[in-house]
Amino acid sequence: ALLFNHLINTDELRNKYESITSGDKIKFAYLKVPNPVHENVIGFNGKLPSELGIDSFGKSAPYKKIYEHFKLTSNNIVKQAKEILGK
Repeated sequence: ALLFNHLINTDELRNKYESITSGDKIKFAYLKVPNPVHENVIGFNGKLPSELGIDSFGKSAPYKKIYEHFKLTSNNIVKQAKEILGK
């Protein structure tokens, strides 16, 4: 629940999705690594937001296509690192 709420607030999706509060019934998803949230498990209430990039599973294709689909290309990783570092 903490991870879900953090991602909703970080990605400024709080106006679109409700945060998990105490007493809410939640579901858990076990995630394969690598994934966009870099975690093994996420709790959520309802549907996983597509904006988080973890709303699909069971992809089967050549690894290069999978990496492109999940934005795990070297160009994208470098771009994201530069954004994080402010360069």
